[in-house]
Amino acid sequence: MRADVPWFASLAPRALLALAEVQDGMAPSLRAARLFFSIWMATIHASSELDELLVMATVQNDPDAVGEFLEAGVGADAISERGVTVLMLASMMGHTEVAKHLLGRGAKTEAADDLGNRALMLAASYGKLEPLNLLLDAGAEVDARNKQGLTALMLATVEGQPSAARILMDKGGATLDAADREGNQALMIAARKGDPDLTRLLLLFGAATEAKNDLGMTALMVAVSMVHAEELDSMGQLAVVRMLQRVRVRVRVRVRVRVS
Repeated sequence: MRADVPWFASLAPRALLALAEVQDGMAPSLRAARLFFSIWMATIHASSELDELLVMATVQNDPDAVGEFLEAGVGADAISERGVTVLMLASMMGHTEVAKHLLGRGAKTEAADDLGNRALMLAASYGKLEPLNLLLDAGAEVDARNKQGLTALMLATVEGQPSAARILMDKGGATLDAADREGNQALMIAARKGDPDLTRLLLLFGAATEAKNDLGMTALMVAVSMVHAEELDSMGQLAVVRMLQRVRVRVRVRVRVRVS
């Protein structure tokens, strides 16, 4: 290991997983492991010693230190080799005060990492609601897409974050009919996951039930196709199917009334 990198950059992924367990106060999760792996990589690849110090202060949630480094002239968009900025780190870790310092110094909300993810997307993915609100207030583009064609709303749906999804739709005005590279909208993603809470929420905000992806499948078709998937909660999947069926019946009744 390089002599100039901090001590925790030498931690192996398994050790990072243990850190995730301590951080979350619960059993280690893939999401927590991914978070700490991102932090690990960002620290290793910080482009200068000063940037590295800013990354460390951000990771340790030390807004005073962050403020001092920014006052000393460290750029608010300090970036790692993978394109992860300190604002992204603060957003995905829920370090709101640090994010405020960075935004106050002009940190770019639309800076993207190598996968095209922006700070808002990461806050949504990890369910960090305070940074999410902060970024929306700062003018972050709610419908920006990463390289997979996913918006913050889609990522919140993928990761099972209904509170983040609600904020994106209610406060941010997220577009419900935005689709990924396979034509899947957020409702279809929720249907595939068998997530009743997100399905109900998306329907409440007016997600289109008859929209089709590139395979010609509606959200209901997607949900039905996943009923027997072993990795999913079968009860949750069936609840989503029933929910979408009820909506479909109501839509058809309204159409018949209009025609008659």
